[in-house]
Amino acid sequence: MDNDPHQAKKTELMSEVRDLLSVGSVGLYELIWTLNTWNVDRDATRSIALSAAEALIAADDLVLGWSVWSSHEIESLETRSLGEIPPDVLWAEPEQWGPDGRFLCLFQRRDTEGQTSN
Repeated sequence: MDNDPHQAKKTELMSEVRDLLSVGSVGLYELIWTLNTWNVDRDATRSIALSAAEALIAADDLVLGWSVWSSHEIESLETRSLGEIPPDVLWAEPEQWGPDGRFLCLFQRRDTEGQTSN
């Protein structure tokens, strides 16, 4: 039996992300937004989102990378470890993206085929 009190929300979030991935990339900020709409305790949202994202990366053929809002260009990251990315970058909200509009996303590996990584 799992002792994680947030396991049900993590599982539900992973299902939601998989559904969203069927039509395109999913910004990491969207995991937080989804949990907020489900009225999850704010203190738990980042922990649940991080756990769900890590599980998705480990279990699925996903790539962690940058997307540019205006063009939807994909730039894969060298790492698959979310722990290597500072939290302020990892969970940046749209108003924090800066002038280039880059944000961290999860992509299905096939979405990056034919595109270059920098």
